[in-house]
Amino acid sequence: MNAAILNFVYFAAFSGSSQGLSGQAIAVVVVGLAATEVAVGLAIVLALNRLRGSINVAEASALKL
Repeated sequence: MNAAILNFVYFAAFSGSSQGLSGQAIAVVVVGLAATEVAVGLAIVLALNRLRGSINVAEASALKL
């Protein structure tokens, strides 16, 4: 993901387009999505720990409805 962000910024800087900040805007969105992804994963692990007392993946299948 970091390589993709660098490519967006690099190509936006050297493309000579009138929208000079388009690469930076895409980079900020991608970083925000990555942070959201980490937050959701951490919330799932914490909920599993509260409900089952452990974060054993085999016990996670018991959370299916």
